[in-house]
Amino acid sequence: MLDTGALLMPNAENVKALQQHISQRFPDFLAANNIPEPPAKLNMTVRGKLYCRRIIHTQSN
Repeated sequence: MLDTGALLMPNAENVKALQQHISQRFPDFLAANNIPEPPAKLNMTVRGKLYCRRIIHTQSN
C-alpha cells in the first residue's frame, strides 16, 4: 500500500521551488552532457517513450 502522507502535493509554492531548482541545475547538466541548448519540446509517445525535438536555427542570406 502506498503511504500518501509522504507525498508532496502540487501547489504554487512547490511548483515555484521546482522551477528555481531546475533553472539552477539544468545549465550545468546540459554542459556536462555536451548539449548546446535544451530541446524545443519534450513529448511522450502513446507507448510511454520520451522523445524531444530540437529546432535548428539557420541564417538565411
